[in-house]
Amino acid sequence: MESVAIIRLFIVDDHQVVIDSLRLLLSDMPGFLIAGETTQPLLVVQMLENTPADILITDVSMPGMNGIELTRAVKQKFATMRVLALSMFNDRQIIASMIEAGVSGYMLKNSGRQEMSDALSKIANGELYFSHEISATLATSFKGDEEVVKFTGRELEVIKLVEKDIPDKEIAAILNLSERTVEIHRKNILSKKTPKI
Repeated sequence: MESVAIIRLFIVDDHQVVIDSLRLLLSDMPGFLIAGETTQPLLVVQMLENTPADILITDVSMPGMNGIELTRAVKQKFATMRVLALSMFNDRQIIASMIEAGVSGYMLKNSGRQEMSDALSKIANGELYFSHEISATLATSFKGDEEVVKFTGRELEVIKLVEKDIPDKEIAAILNLSERTVEIHRKNILSKKTPKI
């Protein structure tokens, strides 16, 4: 029987209660293992040297070193490390800065277990994941930029639907595309332009 690869997670948040909640949330999620955790972002790079992980789950607002600085530091030291931002802030400036720092995903702390599972699975497969609320915030940042950035007609259709907070599955049905194709369009859109800050 073929063994299933385990995705190792490392959690950093300045609130222990958040870490405890994530540990409980992830404890029975197949395919994932919490390899390490800390409330001290300044220690993360050093800890990752001794505790290898595949995905770093980080808060954005933390004392000493925020999630943007931490993501940059981690990506500089561990280029293949994937980072998922888990935050209370749905702010386009913060999202833009996290994207520029190199995150693979961004979701809000009010997200549920299924969404966390979906996000981690996609990120583990090398895809990007942005929750619907975050996608809607990103979409509004593209307004008026169509002439500056060369989006295809299909990409503009996707942007307009994402702006209305329509899930990928429904966008796929509306545009007669596969859900995977919609995800690719969103990834291409983000690679062309991050939100203005």
